[in-house]
Amino acid sequence: MAVILAYRTSSARQDTIMIQDKRHSMDTNSIVRAPFPYAGGKSRVAPVIWQRFGDVENFVEPFAGSLAVLLARPTPGRIETVNDADALLCVGPSTRMLRSDLRWINAGDVRVSDELIGFDESNGEAREGLRAQKHYRHWCNTIVTAVRTIKKPCYRLTFSDGTTVVASSDHQWLGGSHKSGSRGWRWQRTGSMVIPCGNRRGSSALKLCDVTEHEDTYESGWMSGFYDGEGNLVNAPGWRIGVSQKVGHESERADYILRSRGYNIRRATPKKNMPHHKDQVQLYVNGGMRETLRCLMQFRPERLIRKLHDMVDKMSLYARSHQAVTLVGKEYLGDQEVVAIETTSHTYVAEGLASHNCNFWRAVKQDPVAVVEWADWPVSE
Repeated sequence: MAVILAYRTSSARQDTIMIQDKRHSMDTNSIVRAPFPYAGGKSRVAPVIWQRFGDVENFVEPFAGSLAVLLARPTPGRIETVNDADALLCVGPSTRMLRSDLRWINAGDVRVSDELIGFDESNGEAREGLRAQKHYRHWCNTIVTAVRTIKKPCYRLTFSDGTTVVASSDHQWLGGSHKSGSRGWRWQRTGSMVIPCGNRRGSSALKLCDVTEHEDTYESGWMSGFYDGEGNLVNAPGWRIGVSQKVGHESERADYILRSRGYNIRRATPKKNMPHHKDQVQLYVNGGMRETLRCLMQFRPERLIRKLHDMVDKMSLYARSHQAVTLVGKEYLGDQEVVAIETTSHTYVAEGLASHNCNFWRAVKQDPVAVVEWADWPVSE
């Protein structure tokens, strides 16, 4: 049996050959089930499809999905080709991606070895006897390992907060939950996302942060120096950026600049340690993770940005405030030039949304036990 597979790694090729050899060592009348249930999968109609196809010499699977048709082949194959040679999921070249220094870069300008901000691909293992996990997704710094420009069928997605992004139909986004503070997010494909209609709840995506560019003004530079000199960044618990200063002109000026940029500020007056100490005021930016990131991106205090880089893997991906943005527009664009980017974490932030860059076979290679666990759900992407 000759097998041609369009996968990049030899290990994935060996895994697939092993599956096929095992399939054909069984009774030819038996059907091997797809490795995971899939909305729109063809497990039940596979025998009818093969009845129509007959014993073809060269079988090409254009959209792998769960491989239900290929695995159910009743006769040994001669040449079998599985699609998605790039094994990467793609976004439009103008899509803005978050670097580890909290600057935004267009996907078309990303290069191998660039450092982006990513996050854990999945939550940690479940606690013994419980559904809850020991560890939920955290942020991380991630390295770009591959970049390629190709053409793929694409959609333009528009979300309820105005975010617009172009992505390939197989690109995956972390979403599916509408509860404030919920951690039950799951991966979903661009092509399978739906707009709300009648009683049908639409698809949603996890919005991690707003795309905020550096404000190049005198007041912004003053705030940057003020934060670098007197500011602090903590995660105890949740994200919080603050600054302490004696009551006076500087503290009032910082309060004014922050409020004029739309920040919700909490003022606190710490108790004096000694009677002769001067009165102090502490200014904290309310809003948790998203507002903390906006503040860092807008004013760019370099010391605090370096501190975030060093502590980011200890910070939770989930905010207390509502993080879901609902899909309100979906336009099919046909074949478009897109950028396939692979990172060490298999994740990155695109237009502020939680994005994935790995397909099913690479997930099997990385963590087969986790794949089996998620595949056991009634519907799995």
